[in-house]
Amino acid sequence: MNKLFTGKSLLPISIAVGTFCGFLGGRITAPRESGGLADVARNGMAEQNTSVQNRPENDGEAAQKGDLGIGSEKSGYDRIVQKAEINEGKLSNRGDLDNYIQKLVALAATDPAGALAQARANLTLGRKDEAVTKLLAAWVQKDPQAAWRWLQANEPGNSKYADATLGEIGKADPSMAWSLAEEVAQKSPAGAQLAYVSAMQGMIYAGKFEDAIRLIGGQTPGLSGQKDLLTLVGSEWGSYDPAKALAWAQTLPQGSQEQVLGSVVESWAAVDPKAVADYSASLPEGNLRSMALTQAVNVWVGQDGSNIKEVASWLNQSSGSADASYDPVRYKIATASAGQQDLGTAINWANAIGDDDLRAQALATVITSWSAWDQAGAQDFLQHSNLMTPEMRASVQNRMGGPEK
Repeated sequence: MNKLFTGKSLLPISIAVGTFCGFLGGRITAPRESGGLADVARNGMAEQNTSVQNRPENDGEAAQKGDLGIGSEKSGYDRIVQKAEINEGKLSNRGDLDNYIQKLVALAATDPAGALAQARANLTLGRKDEAVTKLLAAWVQKDPQAAWRWLQANEPGNSKYADATLGEIGKADPSMAWSLAEEVAQKSPAGAQLAYVSAMQGMIYAGKFEDAIRLIGGQTPGLSGQKDLLTLVGSEWGSYDPAKALAWAQTLPQGSQEQVLGSVVESWAAVDPKAVADYSASLPEGNLRSMALTQAVNVWVGQDGSNIKEVASWLNQSSGSADASYDPVRYKIATASAGQQDLGTAINWANAIGDDDLRAQALATVITSWSAWDQAGAQDFLQHSNLMTPEMRASVQNRMGGPEK
């Protein structure tokens, strides 16, 4: 079963060696039916006898009709060579280029090396990269070792193709992808990290989290930053199967456990914030609990504040909710209520915050929001309200840029 490795927060293939700070970018959102490049190949085969009509020529003359030399009774490597003039210069219409690439993918079902030769000869720049990547992916489905050998023989220094191919192999055969990444590491230590990450991306895409964890934890030459790689796995796994991801993360050594648990919880909160809020109640007071609550409530309240009452009701019913670790929830309810112009609720929840600094920040945010529609009322409250001690009033004024002159 394949999973979609998206890009919220997915990990770009162009990550530089040793750069892992943005690993929480990507998410696996939902199971996906098998398809993608395989569907492209099937569509291309179904269109084998389809001629490309109305192809615009460079000289502006009437469109020339005819096939692309692929998929007809004269198709094949030799026939395509005769059509070398059908290149990116002549195929100026995007639809024609798309059709040509689809036909190359169809040809790759029987002659992948020939299809790749034509893509490299007849296409340029981004369209060539697109075609070569698709053709290699199609070849990987049938014979990953042969596809990799061709790549090493014909494009030995092209890390873009190598990384994409390692990702495709990683989807189907994690161990093989990792072994090939090790080959890259031995030949080019500078490209080792990116090769391993690419192979791991394929595993994550396909939901092979346990394989990725096993391979990351091995004695791998040229691999560094294992904690950050595990954090990435946790981030993706957390949105797909949080129970398994949490169970795994809790077995990690203390040095990496909190960071990986945090990544699991963050992804889980994006999918089911109430469940994360409930889970946070089982955690001991500390950074992880505070982070889990903050992530969950930020998502749960919603950008429009539509769930404020639901969150407030949850907090009132939560066991132990009076302690300071729930202050981030109070802060979010207060500031979101101010955005809804519900000043009574906003001020009450802001004043319920136990931490003095966070309470002052909440009151400053509430009064600033209030000023947007009633500046006089907001300033009167700031200057004269008996709900604030003189020390708190001074702290709020300082956060708002100082007292009114």
